[in-house]
Amino acid sequence: MTREEILEKSQKENKSKDIFDLEIQQSGFKAAYFSVFGFAAVISILQFAFERKVSAAVWAMPAGMLAVMFLVKFIKMRKKHELLVFIGYGILFLCLLAAFIFQLTGKI
Repeated sequence: MTREEILEKSQKENKSKDIFDLEIQQSGFKAAYFSVFGFAAVISILQFAFERKVSAAVWAMPAGMLAVMFLVKFIKMRKKHELLVFIGYGILFLCLLAAFIFQLTGKI
């Protein structure tokens, strides 16, 4: 098998995706995934320091992100564990969304 044939076969197997590009995207996703919690913590600390309250919306966003992430994993992998984690984060998101709505209406 020649070098060109090996390259062509590899490209067909990878559907013309650059492995390096996929690794960079994955590392960027991991950095964004962990930093969103750091950002939420900083915002919550600042808000508590100045207003003596914490908005539920700040924490609803990461919970919603995790819910969607596990939903996509469940759809792609069809693993029961991913569905259960999605349901858990989905419930957490809905609770935080409800708390945010109550905060907006002044009931909390």
